[in-house]
Amino acid sequence: MTENKPQASCEECGKKYRVPSAERTYTCKACGGTVSVAEEEPAAPKKSAPAGTRRANAETDHEDEEGPRRLSDRHRASKSSGSGMKIAIALIVVGFVGFGVWKTGLIAMAANAEKDLGVVMNSFGQDWEAGNLNDLAGYYHPNGRSEFRTTLGQIATNRGWEAGFPAAREFTDGVTEGSEDDPKNGISMLAWGDTDEAVNIMWQYEQSHRRWYMYDVKLTPPPLGPTVAGFREAWGQSDSKALHPFFRGDAAEKMIGLVDKKAEQGGWASSFPSLGEPVITGEAHARGAAASVLGISARPESTFPVDGGELMVRWGFRDEDDAWLITSFRFP
Repeated sequence: MTENKPQASCEECGKKYRVPSAERTYTCKACGGTVSVAEEEPAAPKKSAPAGTRRANAETDHEDEEGPRRLSDRHRASKSSGSGMKIAIALIVVGFVGFGVWKTGLIAMAANAEKDLGVVMNSFGQDWEAGNLNDLAGYYHPNGRSEFRTTLGQIATNRGWEAGFPAAREFTDGVTEGSEDDPKNGISMLAWGDTDEAVNIMWQYEQSHRRWYMYDVKLTPPPLGPTVAGFREAWGQSDSKALHPFFRGDAAEKMIGLVDKKAEQGGWASSFPSLGEPVITGEAHARGAAASVLGISARPESTFPVDGGELMVRWGFRDEDDAWLITSFRFP
């Protein structure tokens, strides 16, 4: 017979009961609240909801059928929603941290690569073969870069490298002070051709710029033979001023005066004695790699047979001019 009894619900906890009369109120056995039969309201005509709200309405309808949720149910739902938000925020934070670590790693890799002198020399070797003076000057310390660019251009002209620098055969490098992780100074050598010709470079690691800079560059002197032949030809002009290109700029006048004095003393002021085929000694040592790296000032000599004896000319290589210049004479 319970099918004919009206259904009532507790106004506090929502528990449902079958009650004898819809006109009376009762006490809830679960919470002590008031149990009554809700008055039915006329059903409103249903409207078709937009697609985006249908699920929300369905959920609302479901709640209406079951009655209001208890406070504990709402608390659990709120807590669950808060947990999801916390997880989302945590994932975002982890993502940013991960990106920061990845970016920091890339920066560290770049810095370590820059500390590796071998990496720098690989790049220098490519620019060397390309022969671009501006690119090569970019490796030099800013304080002397402009001057080095000018010197390098003079070297290219003197050695006939205007069309391109000689192809690198091999290169070596190493840290001379500090360590690979904390470098201070280094040295490298780039060799070309089938001879011992090379460029020796002194490097300094600039901590503030996190990169290597060249601060001293020495090239293997070119063969002395062509310079000696040029001197012999100029001597044949019987004019001391024709010898000017073979003297260091600040010493040229003094050396020319010395030649004029010896010419007067020897009676050959108007016609210099003819020079025989020269014999060159000490060139290999002066052009060796060790001489360039260590800055050894070796002085090769060229000796010319002349009437009544021989003329000895001592030579020195001047890096600033990239040229062999006369340092002294020994007259017959």
